[in-house]
Amino acid sequence: MPFNPQHPSHLLRTELGTIRKQFGIGCAVALVYPHTYAVGMSNLGVHFIYERLNRRSDCLCERVFWNLDPLVSVESQRPLTDFNLIAFSVSFELDYLHLLQVLERARIPLFASERIGGRYPIIIAGGISVTMNPYPIVPFVDAVVLGDGEGVIDQLIDAYQSSEGEKSKFLAEIAKIPGVVVAQALTQRPGPDTACPLKPNIVAPLTPPPCRTVIFTPHTEFASMCLIEIARGCPHKCTFCYTGNSPLPYRVHELAQIQAIIDQNRQYTDRFGLVSSAVGRHPQIEALCDYALSKGVRLSFSSLHVADIGPTILRALAMSKQRTLTIAPESGDEALRRSLGKPVADEQIIQLIRKAIEQGIPSVKLYFLIGLPNESLEQCLSIISLVKQLHQHFTAASRRKTTIGTMSINVGIFVPKSGTPLSKDGMMGIRALRERIRLLHRELSRLSNVTLSMPSAHQAAAQTLLSLGGPIVSEFLLAALRHNGSWRTALREKTRDSKSTWLDLSQSLKNS
Repeated sequence: MPFNPQHPSHLLRTELGTIRKQFGIGCAVALVYPHTYAVGMSNLGVHFIYERLNRRSDCLCERVFWNLDPLVSVESQRPLTDFNLIAFSVSFELDYLHLLQVLERARIPLFASERIGGRYPIIIAGGISVTMNPYPIVPFVDAVVLGDGEGVIDQLIDAYQSSEGEKSKFLAEIAKIPGVVVAQALTQRPGPDTACPLKPNIVAPLTPPPCRTVIFTPHTEFASMCLIEIARGCPHKCTFCYTGNSPLPYRVHELAQIQAIIDQNRQYTDRFGLVSSAVGRHPQIEALCDYALSKGVRLSFSSLHVADIGPTILRALAMSKQRTLTIAPESGDEALRRSLGKPVADEQIIQLIRKAIEQGIPSVKLYFLIGLPNESLEQCLSIISLVKQLHQHFTAASRRKTTIGTMSINVGIFVPKSGTPLSKDGMMGIRALRERIRLLHRELSRLSNVTLSMPSAHQAAAQTLLSLGGPIVSEFLLAALRHNGSWRTALREKTRDSKSTWLDLSQSLKNS
């Protein structure tokens, strides 16, 4: 039988490090990542929870992913209804729809109020999207976990064992755990001028060992690479980003802990990915790069800020045979960049790209945002002039190396995030955004050796509602589910609804 990338048993055969436990030994947890296997297995939170739960003798944890067919666990190919607890880990707001699709395919009632009598698993959701805004999924889950998972995970299983799986007793017990909120308590979201009563669980300092890859699989973007979390949170205060403005502070793992993970996993791979929102800000990043290179391993970095990229990081990228430097200028306008908390001059970007090419890194990937608050059309289109300027220097430097790589341009749309300085600014109207996208595509698509990735205005509008909305947004999710995942159709249906709550909420989509 040919390999099927969506079949659990086929994927299982290609994994290294899978934990297999006998079903029925204790609390059975289905860890569900509501996205594809490839994306889910690149998420360190999945690896951490999986290992932490399976370390216990009174618990087993098996993985389920949204795109599996059939929809059963990877390890034992059991349906979700065979498990005691279903734990969703949600990284993206749009995956709230996938959460509903998973429940529907598993023939589990969508609404928590319909799952009575102990016939169905208890459903808990966590992850960064849930921490930012759990309200859209309140009617569908029994409880949410906000913030860091360390400490909470074991307490959840302890509570299940002490309550003997009786749902009401279990929910009463976990309501006492910091960072855990029973969904019934989330009936109404506070207004924009009211402090949010939800307090995430915060682990500071971080407890060793660092989160890292537990299961190796060739079927991810980071195939055969060991990912290591070197820090959590972000020291940068970009005004549009939740991570740097959240209650969760910037915390780092010690150098010796990271070195130990490299040493332990060199038998499996020579490729290591350092994961953090600001890899270059780790206080010992240069020593870490030097250590890795001295051991003959190759490094990649999850996120680099222009101002943080020094000679040591560039040398580590080049010696690791990385072919692409990824940075995020966000805007082509320097003044707008500064207002976002990214005080980076055009000349800094030019020099960085030139140095990267000289070091032997042939390609560059650039991320931009459009539809920013108070962004004029001229400021938006300054992306074109900056990219053309960078393209000239990129081409000239590449010709001197006799190898021309690719310049990838990724354009995203500003989506206001709860808890950020720009959370009240709303999203630019869909018509205005589509016109800006058209103008950018017309000009940038003419450049040689340039690839473009342009955004969907309707997806950004859906993301805005899910980022800012309260429990009423669950109706929007149900509409998208009814319309086979069409955000555009769901938006048309719900933003034209006569209910005052929807009229208020749709104001966040300016002139759409």
